[in-house]
Amino acid sequence: MNIISFSFNNQQTLKLIQRRHDGATLIIVEDADGSHEPLNDNEAFISPSDFAMLINYFRYIKSHDCRHNFINPNGANIETD
Repeated sequence: MNIISFSFNNQQTLKLIQRRHDGATLIIVEDADGSHEPLNDNEAFISPSDFAMLINYFRYIKSHDCRHNFINPNGANIETD
């Protein structure tokens, strides 16, 4: 099992858990007391293809300095679809 964890606002911990190579990634948001935020399966699991797409999208926004309200709000370039 592989775990990536980050501390963030309100003494919470974000954990990304993958049980095997190329498996789905489970999202867990844990409070300081160890309790977990309830998430339905649709938002608690990221498929391998969606996870790779999210990373590629993040890299694209950053490498092209695109303005994106969430990822890169001060980006110089405005992307149009």
